[in-house]
Amino acid sequence: MTVQEFMEMFIDPDAQHIQIWSDAEEKIVYDGDYGDVPEHVNYAEVSSIDNVYADNKGVICLNVWEV
Repeated sequence: MTVQEFMEMFIDPDAQHIQIWSDAEEKIVYDGDYGDVPEHVNYAEVSSIDNVYADNKGVICLNVWEV
């Protein structure tokens, strides 16, 4: 599943705050609203999802293999 495919499940994805962690680079490569995510990041394959149910102030962290 790509970042874009995951985010399409939300009613208003552009307003959702997300962080994208690159497993390959071992760092956060994007932190902000989905509506501002760089286009090439949309096609990164999601390896796992963190912070969906934790007390994270609404931020979802998507882990991707590489960007």
